Amino acid sequence: MAEIHPKRIRGNWKEGFALDFHTLRSEYIGDDEYGHPQFETTRSEIGELRAVLLFDDLYRSGATLNAVTRVLLEQGEARNVYALTLTMTRRMR
Repeated sequence: MAEIHPKRIRGNWKEGFALDFHTLRSEYIGDDEYGHPQFETTRSEIGELRAVLLFDDLYRSGATLNAVTRVLLEQGEARNVYALTLTMTRRMR
């Protein structure tokens, strides 16, 4: 289990938290051959996980969550995907 350092986040929601900072340090090391800035970055333990939390209001068959998960794992840089829904149907289809 990764060590966490919860931080309160503020917005129009009732209450929110981030588990930790994403990066601990980032130092500019120059530009690449295309002129884009490059950085040497140290991420927090949570920041290194590259985990994604999918949130949906209703779980019915899982088709949407499965499709999004497949894209995140195959084409994105996610290592782990977790799902959270507010509700689920009484009967599985």
